[in-house]
Amino acid sequence: MVHQVKPAKQSYRILFRVVRCSMKFPNKLYTYNESIISKLPIIMNVIENDKDFSLSDLYSSVISKFQNITEFLDALDCLYALGKIEYSFDSRRVNNVI
Repeated sequence: MVHQVKPAKQSYRILFRVVRCSMKFPNKLYTYNESIISKLPIIMNVIENDKDFSLSDLYSSVISKFQNITEFLDALDCLYALGKIEYSFDSRRVNNVI
């Protein structure tokens, strides 16, 4: 039996999904509004209008909707792990994938 080796980027994305997206989900400790899931549409709505943002511009656009930058980064982590956004290291911008 021959095992295929997954490309590093794909393996990283799978590991990333397992580790990072097990954070603040709605449960008996966190309500939906306190969870990261409730923050995902906020970012997606902003990105879908322009489709290309630097991280600082994106954060400036949504700063009033997040408690702190950690919550913002957690939401970005989840969107990236779900394959909804991409980050271009060349242009240092967040892009909408949908």
